Amino acid sequence: MQRFLVKHLLLFVLLALGAFAQPKPVDPRFSEVERLVKAARATALIPGISVAIVERDRIVFVTSDGFSDLENMVPASARTLWRIASVSKPVAATAAMQLAELGKLKLDEPIWTYVPWYPRKGDHVITVRHVLTHTSGIRHYDYEAGEKESAEYFPSVEAGSHVNGVDREPLKFSPGTRYLYSSYGFLLVAGFVEAAGGLSFEGYLKEKVFTPAGMTTACLDKNRELIPNRARFYRKTDSGTAVVNAPFVDVSYKWAAGGILASVEDLAHYAIALDKGKLLSAESLQQVYADHKLADGKPTGYGLGWHVETDKDGRVWVDHSGGATGGAAFLRRIPAEGFAVVVLCNLERPTDFKKLVANITSAVRKK
Repeated sequence: MQRFLVKHLLLFVLLALGAFAQPKPVDPRFSEVERLVKAARATALIPGISVAIVERDRIVFVTSDGFSDLENMVPASARTLWRIASVSKPVAATAAMQLAELGKLKLDEPIWTYVPWYPRKGDHVITVRHVLTHTSGIRHYDYEAGEKESAEYFPSVEAGSHVNGVDREPLKFSPGTRYLYSSYGFLLVAGFVEAAGGLSFEGYLKEKVFTPAGMTTACLDKNRELIPNRARFYRKTDSGTAVVNAPFVDVSYKWAAGGILASVEDLAHYAIALDKGKLLSAESLQQVYADHKLADGKPTGYGLGWHVETDKDGRVWVDHSGGATGGAAFLRRIPAEGFAVVVLCNLERPTDFKKLVANITSAVRKK
């Protein structure tokens, strides 16, 4: 009888507490983000998507919709690992700038100090800074020739630099005189890091970037390894009316330019770590976010690994997009405010992806 009374008394207390508990109010901004995500999925046929919002250097909202794996109906989640494609570039640039802080990597040193195996380009001098700012004169992919979809495995940065014979081609212009976005150039950053850091590029990222930033699941996109929570990747048919599996690719030739897997939480933590000075000093970040100027003084809109823009109110925005085989990525930030938006998905070239990021940003910053 006593047990009966105690049991029912506890039940009464729990019910009473529940009656007085107030449900946590839903922030209408985040409800709008969820609406935007669902609408974009439906319009663009995106299999799965994840979004993270950072405000004042805190993750305040994470949402996912759809599937990371359509064939097995695996729901997308905050822990899904997506191809972040060229968002790998600012991560690799962070590693390079850490070594620059230590005096182990000199930005205005010729690249051959660190990658002596890379072919010389006549009398042209390519510096580390030229590579980091896309002003080296090394060209980008020829998409029509299918160059981006290499299926070959390359065991080293040097071997990867030979992909498609681009390393043996003449430069498109004298270094420093023009801006030409180049993943073929940026892949060399992994070589700089290995030479100056004394570790493999993967080992350096794990020890000096991923771990201190709290990027607990970020890794290189290695095909042979079993990687928990890795998404499957898709593209649309030529008619654009259906989704099919993306072709097999091996990104071992461009780890620094586009070879990282990460979750939205990994990239949110990365943004926070940069803002809090866990990865780079304030002086280094000032260089990183500075709009690089060409030899004639013309600004390029790109810093050291980041696209850079100053809005009408004087705020500096930095961002990087990424277009993978079977995926798309975007990281947009206001470093001075500790604000960031991360959007990752497993569809190649989704319709209006940049517009979706802009709409999410506007919804969140709406007062």
